[in-house]
Amino acid sequence: MKMKTVISAIFLAAGVGTIGAANAAAIPALDGVWMSTRLETIFAKNYLVKHTPAVNPIRHELASDRVHVDSGKDKCYGFLWYDGAGASPFYELTNFCVDSAGNWISYDNNTHFDLTAPTSGAQTFISNDSGTIQFNGNGISILNGTLWQYLGITIFEYKIKDAKLTAFNLKTQGPQGTARLDAVINGSGYVGTNKANLTFKWIKDPNDTRKLPTDAVLCKNIFLGTVANPGGRFANCD
Repeated sequence: MKMKTVISAIFLAAGVGTIGAANAAAIPALDGVWMSTRLETIFAKNYLVKHTPAVNPIRHELASDRVHVDSGKDKCYGFLWYDGAGASPFYELTNFCVDSAGNWISYDNNTHFDLTAPTSGAQTFISNDSGTIQFNGNGISILNGTLWQYLGITIFEYKIKDAKLTAFNLKTQGPQGTARLDAVINGSGYVGTNKANLTFKWIKDPNDTRKLPTDAVLCKNIFLGTVANPGGRFANCD
């Protein structure tokens, strides 16, 4: 299941003319960027709605304890890839996450980063107007009908030197966006929104398996259709 979100992006570079379909590959260094991603938040007491099954209707109450929701360290990996054939070229961001059982899933929210005319003298960055980035977290997965998402503007600053990417950093962190939790199964669970702690760390060397596991790369290749889906732990990568 893949959720649909349209995201626009702005590319700014000093002294560069308009980027159109004919020269959309003018920023090839942004194609294939990998990031280690993470979304977490702590809901304070009485700031999260708890659902409890009852005869009729389902019982709602405020959670009396603090609740920590976290996609986890080294559990999700974002991949920025060029998908810009045609008159409106763009890049897309897909998140690949692994659960506690070692099963991988691709979260493709159609996060489009459209190429537009650069502005002279400004910081180089890409950004979205509004969008959704999906994660696993605390057993939460879109596969069982639950959602753990980042909602809001996402800005990445980058630098390119000698046609190579030398910096790629997340600018929007903390309260710029919202963490949305919708984890109710069979009438039991939690629903709420809170300030997000969002982490996207650029993986400079995608061949370093200490930073980027081969399973994440395989899930990406399955998603893009360059290899066949073997099923099992990777059944939800496409």
